[in-house]
This record gives sequence, structure tokens and C-alpha cells, in this order.
Amino acid sequence: MRKRFIFICILILMTASAVYADGAQISVEISDRDEYYVTAKISENPGFASAQFELFYDTDAAECVEIIPGEIISSMMIDYNTKTAEKTPRAILSTAGTENTTENGDIATFVFKKLTNANPRFDFAVSELRAYDGQTIDCEIIINNRIETDQDSDTAFPQETSAPKKHSSSGSIPQPHKDETTFPTSSPTPMPLETSAPTNIPGEMPEAVVVFTDVPSTHWASAFIREAAEYGLVSGYPDGTFLPENDMTRAEFTTILWNMHGGQDTPDITPFIDVTEDKWFYKQVVWCYNQGFIMGVTDTEFLPDEKITREQAMTILYRAAGLPETGRAIDKFDDNADISDFALPAMNWAVENEIILGVSETRIEPKANATRAQLATIIIKFMKAINRI
Repeated sequence: MRKRFIFICILILMTASAVYADGAQISVEISDRDEYYVTAKISENPGFASAQFELFYDTDAAECVEIIPGEIISSMMIDYNTKTAEKTPRAILSTAGTENTTENGDIATFVFKKLTNANPRFDFAVSELRAYDGQTIDCEIIINNRIETDQDSDTAFPQETSAPKKHSSSGSIPQPHKDETTFPTSSPTPMPLETSAPTNIPGEMPEAVVVFTDVPSTHWASAFIREAAEYGLVSGYPDGTFLPENDMTRAEFTTILWNMHGGQDTPDITPFIDVTEDKWFYKQVVWCYNQGFIMGVTDTEFLPDEKITREQAMTILYRAAGLPETGRAIDKFDDNADISDFALPAMNWAVENEIILGVSETRIEPKANATRAQLATIIIKFMKAINRI
């Protein structure tokens, strides 16, 4: 059986009004010789001046020993790291130039030393691909996996995937705060993500593969959405959809956090006049409030149907993680001054632990709304960061 590989092309949305350049095609070939070789090539290149490629892998099975830049980026500035934080091990190649390169050919080859015969579980990601004028370049990923293994797999992952168009790779998870007043004036009423305790408690292996009709394998977050659903952290709608691009509400995110802790009941009450016992999210909000994970927008209002922002999301997760000490990881973002004071420790912590990424190398956009796909991605990263899965 072929190894289980998940390959995700993550395209960064530069701004809400960004104009996208013509698409490119990136082929990735994985071969098994004395070492593992993962080579990325570009064709139909419309011209790019900056890019970042990331290869996630299982450190128990493989070790990245070298990254060999390809000929087409040889004249550009190149930076790479064969091993990053242990919490999210990956090899990274970043490149930038003063003009577009329009050549086709090899971008880079990642070389991995074999540590065992176990599945290294590579995840390939294009986290940035931009033209010199700042336009984000859409791309399609084609995988040619030539590695065979004697490990059996119950689930076959696609060998060919394509990246979504005009989508942000960064995710986040919601959280309310009394000092935050910039909420939307309206929000669609959602179906509950989960109204009973989850089937799979985090930390246990999922029992079944979950498939949503509107989340194809080519979606940038498909693997994260599937994993979050299989662990019982999120669920979809009665018609079989997940609506990944919809913004998530505060009640929906509170439900994710509740699910993450096993769907517990509590006899306590909340001070919120808009969280009553007849609401589907009542016990989720009550439990999270009494755990100290969430606060109201005012002393008496929770605004459960309002959309959640990136900085609010990180604040709720930061509280759930126990308010760990943090540094100043946000300083690398030009818009770090936009982060609300209440969210500064949380955003620093989330960036340090690679739970949230910037929408570009220089922007974190703390007050942007977070989508359901982004939050499914972030909750899985969070669970792995705190060693819950």
C-alpha cells in the first residue's frame, strides 16, 4: 500500500481586496532512494518574486538533512531551515528577489535521512507565492508519489491535489472580551456544530473518516477539518456540508472548546441575558464561562451569534492553555500595533507556538474574522501544541 501523504497548498490572502495573478502549477515528486527526496518544480509560471515552501514531517521516521535550492531561484535571496520547533517540525525554504522570475523548473529538493521504516507522513505546503507587485499567485499542486511501503493504510489519500483560490492559510479561534466593541451588526443564525458530548475524546484515535460534501480533498484545510471532525471537535450541517469559508460565531467556537474537554455539564449559571436555557449553545457557554475561558462583551451580553476575530480566538485558547509566559514574537509583523492590549500576551504566545500564522510575512491582521476552516486548522494545531493529540 502507498504511504499516507497529505499535501496542502496554502495560499495567503494578502488583503481583502487583493488581486490574484494567473495560476502556476507546482509538481511535487517524492522518491525513495538511500534517502527520501522531495522535489518541487514549477511550470506555467506567471512570474513570482517571493515564495515560502514548508515540508512538515514525522521526526521519528525522518530527519531533514539538506535543502537544495533549484536553478530558477539561484539568483534570488534564499533562506532555509531544515529543522524548526519540535512542536511543529518542518523544513522551510524562503526566497525573495527584486524582480519576477518567470522560468520553469526545479524550485528545491528536500533531502531526508531515514530513521526508521515508519511512515514519515510528509505534508507539503506553499504558504506564500507572490509577484513583485504583491499579487498573490494561485497555484495547483500535483503530487507524484513514488514511495512504496509495507505499512497498510485504511485510508487512501489523493496523489493529486489542487490549491483553493483566494484563500487565507491562517486560522484562529474566537474569544470575547469586554474591551472589544468592533463586532458586526448582524450574523446568520447557525446550526449547532455539536449539541451533545463528542464521540471521540481528544487524545484517542478517531473511529471513522468524516467527509463533508463541500470540503473536497483539494481544499487547503481538508486534512485539518477531517481530523477535527473525527476527534469530535467540530461537526457539519444536516445537509452534509461544513461551510468552510463561513465566518465562525462565538457560540460555535465555545462549542469547540467544550467538545475539546469532553462535553461536560455544569450546574452554574452565567450573567448573560442572551444565553438562556432554550439555546442550543447554553451548556457550552455556561461551562466555558465558569472555567474562565470566556468573558462577555459587556457585563450582561455574550453576543453568541456574532463573528469571532483572530485576536479573540487566540485569547480564549491562551486562557485554556493556562496563561503561559510568553515573549515578543509579534514584533516581526508590521501591524502588531493593531493588536488590542488584552490580546497581546495571547497573540505572542500563539505566534511563538506556531498556532497562528500571519496572513503574510509582515501582517497578522488581529481583528479579521476567522472562518470555520481556519478555526478547524487552528484547533488541531493547538491540541498538538499542548500534547492533547
